Amino acid sequence: MTQVLKKYLVTVFLLLVCTITAPAQMPDWPKRDLLALKEIRTAASNVLVLYFLGPGMNDVNTAAGKWVVNGQQLQAIHQWSTPNWSGVDFGYEHHIYLPLSQPLAQGKQYTVATPYGDTTFTFDANNIFCESIKTNQSGYSALSKVRYANLAIWLGTGGAKAIEVGLPPYEVYDEATGKLVTKGMLTSRGKSDHSGDFVYRIDLSKVPEGGPYKVVVKGYGASYPFGVGGNFTKKLAYTSFRGLLHERCGIEQKQPYFDHNIRERCHPTVYLTNSPVKEAKVDIAPTDNIIKTFGGYHDAGDADRQDHHMIAPMVLLTYYDMFPQYFTDKQYNIPDKFDADHNPIGQGNGIPDVIDEAEWGTAIFEILQEENGGVRSGTERNGYPKDGVTLDKDTDQYAAFRVGKNSSAIAAGLFTHLARLLQPYNAQRFAQLQQRGEKAWALAGDSALPAHQLYYYIQYYLLTGNKAA
Repeated sequence: MTQVLKKYLVTVFLLLVCTITAPAQMPDWPKRDLLALKEIRTAASNVLVLYFLGPGMNDVNTAAGKWVVNGQQLQAIHQWSTPNWSGVDFGYEHHIYLPLSQPLAQGKQYTVATPYGDTTFTFDANNIFCESIKTNQSGYSALSKVRYANLAIWLGTGGAKAIEVGLPPYEVYDEATGKLVTKGMLTSRGKSDHSGDFVYRIDLSKVPEGGPYKVVVKGYGASYPFGVGGNFTKKLAYTSFRGLLHERCGIEQKQPYFDHNIRERCHPTVYLTNSPVKEAKVDIAPTDNIIKTFGGYHDAGDADRQDHHMIAPMVLLTYYDMFPQYFTDKQYNIPDKFDADHNPIGQGNGIPDVIDEAEWGTAIFEILQEENGGVRSGTERNGYPKDGVTLDKDTDQYAAFRVGKNSSAIAAGLFTHLARLLQPYNAQRFAQLQQRGEKAWALAGDSALPAHQLYYYIQYYLLTGNKAA
């Protein structure tokens, strides 16, 4: 592939990201009965953070006088609560910020009384997590000569805070050996126009390739571990692929391919309707046909599979186009052999995992393609599921939207792109996907947005060498 065509591909995907948008809404998670204290953290030299898991964000008792530290009643209690997305502990994460009248003292014991029980701990800045220290947990590039972490104090309902007296020193340690790697003083970057935070910079340019390391800010606490170099940044790709795998629709999620035995197969059928594309709204008639489906991804906690989801396999295939040398089969523990119900039974088909994952993301839109080439605009239900990530228990009716020219145009390029990359591995699938792409384009091409036209034309030319597409 020429460098010019590679640049075209990048341009196409920038345009696609701008023209395909995804609505999303948080589901109502099941609630816990009681708050459970999981960790004691810090946010500043004089601010403790109690991290709870528990019920809804409005159910936390932050009344004055109910929170006591070493006998001192605290009046200014701040809070930040957010849905917990871990997939194991449902409910909400609650960060309760407790400003103290004096800075925390190294080695001093503190007893904290709360409406949810009491706890005692000894403050050690080297081993307590400070939420305000922001490192790149995905890993820093070893090729870069410039690397930074930031410190920014934010107290939820208490807002952003500046360091009022003296900027503290920091040290960076090798976690395995405890050896000091580098040290310095925080430097102020002022108030951010974007976040409103008061930002303080930590220079990591002298931290060598390796790790994991941690930053310790004197009197504040320590960062999450981070590393420098490819052994750390490649974890980002692995985590991203595993995330896509766990969002697959129409597949049972069980070990050894999934991290836990999570659920049975979900959403195996949909109705075929004449509904236009709407968020959480379809009109199902008693006479509508039902078809079996699989493929695609759940979206932000619900289970629709709309046409903007095609951006996922598009990006995967483009990554492979750009960097084929980095992708192999059995790289991300992704199943690629299935039984008749599309449940995983093995892996190792000789095709790089990135292409297999893109094929799964594409499959639902192949199923939604009509004989005339048109592709339905995805699947949806009325309202949002109430079972969160336990979507195999979501037994509400799902339905496919009617054929859309926009969805058909996007699918034409995707089918053609996938056909080209599968050609060396599976001649039958290659021919089938090429035909699907041509039929979809014949129906929708004249109405396609410029970005979608460019995507299809490039993919068709790369596949066939035909400049007259």
